[in-house]
Amino acid sequence: MKMSKCLIFCLLFKLSLLILLPETNAQSGFDLGIKAGLNFANLNGGPHELATRTGLFAGFAIGYSSESLPVEFESGLFYSQKGAEGRYKESIIKGAYRR
Repeated sequence: MKMSKCLIFCLLFKLSLLILLPETNAQSGFDLGIKAGLNFANLNGGPHELATRTGLFAGFAIGYSSESLPVEFESGLFYSQKGAEGRYKESIIKGAYRR
């Protein structure tokens, strides 16, 4: 019974989207846009204190589409924060240097 209610809800939701959303037609030419998002960096393993670092992703995009081709070409200039953070409980570094 629970599965059939979920199925009915999903079908009605999809039907309402088809009715309410306008049709979109592919247009040729250049498109400008802004893209933004988040980056998540994870580190795992060892006896070290490692943390997840959340970073920003943002930039500008330009795209070109043609009515004769079913493909759009897109490029842009983006900034993306990357990296990791960590603290070490034990740091034993051994090295030898010969001249």
